[in-house]
Amino acid sequence: MNKYLMFFNTVNEKNLEFCRLLSDENNVFTSSNLNQVDVYLSNERSSMSINGEDINTYKFVYFKSWRGKKKPEIGSTIAHYLLNKGIKFYDDELITVLSGGKLLQNTILQLNNLPIVTTVFLASLKERGIEEVEKKLLSTLNYPIAVKDTKARQGESFYLLKNKMDLNNFLNISKESRNYIFQEYIEHESIYRVLIFNYKAIFCQERFVGENNISVSGTTKEVNVSLKDIPSEIIAMSEECSKIFKRNIAGIDIIKDKQGNFKILEVNPAPGIIDDVIKYAEFKDILKENFLNAAN
Repeated sequence: MNKYLMFFNTVNEKNLEFCRLLSDENNVFTSSNLNQVDVYLSNERSSMSINGEDINTYKFVYFKSWRGKKKPEIGSTIAHYLLNKGIKFYDDELITVLSGGKLLQNTILQLNNLPIVTTVFLASLKERGIEEVEKKLLSTLNYPIAVKDTKARQGESFYLLKNKMDLNNFLNISKESRNYIFQEYIEHESIYRVLIFNYKAIFCQERFVGENNISVSGTTKEVNVSLKDIPSEIIAMSEECSKIFKRNIAGIDIIKDKQGNFKILEVNPAPGIIDDVIKYAEFKDILKENFLNAAN
C-alpha cells in the first residue's frame, strides 16, 4: 500500500473528500496540517511524526499550504528531513529556505552529522495539554529543560523548566503564534563564539555566562582566544556550519557538555561585529584585513 500525505491549512470535509477521491485499493491519500508535527533530534537519531505516525511511512508528501507566520519554518524543516531520507515531495522551493529559525537550523545540523544539543519540537502546544506535552518531552529529555522561541534573538524568550509546575507555567504564557523548541540543558561555565569570514575561522572568544543561561546574551566576561589555543574540532565544525548554511560571515556558538563533548548551540547569521570592532583593536585589524581581501 502506497501512502501519500497532503498538507492543508486545515483538515476539513472538502480536503477529506479530495483525498478520498484520489485514493484507491493501492494508494491512500491522507490530509493533515503543519500543526500536527513532532520532531525529535539528537546526535544518535532523528525522527518526525505527523498525527503520531512516522513520516517515513509515506511515499510522497505535498505541501499545499505552508506559508504564514509559523508555517515556513515547520514546512522547510520537514522538507529537509524528507530530502535526507529520500522521500519525494513538492514544492522544491521549501529546500531553498535556510534561515528559518532554531528548529530548522538544528534539523539541518543533525542531518549533516554535526553535534547538536538534543532537541524536541511539538507543534500546537496549547491544544495538547500538559500531560501529553510532558510525556512526549520526558521520552527524550529530563528536567531541567531549556525552552527557546525558534525566532528569538540574543537570549529573548528563554525559559528553564525545572519541573512540571514550570512546564505548566510556560504553557500558560506561551504564544500560539510562535514556535518553541525544548532542549537538553547543559551545565556549563562558558560558550565559545567563533567568527567566520568567507567560510574560515578568523577570531574566537570564550564567553563566560551567568547561571542557568545557555546563550551568549548572558555573557558576564569575554576573553579573546587565539585560534591556535582552541581545539581543532571547534574550528572544523564552525567552518563546516558556515558552508552548510552558505553564510560567508557567521558567529558559531559552541558549548561543552559534562563528558567534554562540544555541541553547536547556534549558527548566527548576524554576529555582533560592530561592538567587537569598537571594543577590540585586535579584532578591528583582523576584520578590516579580511574585508579588504574579500574585495580583491
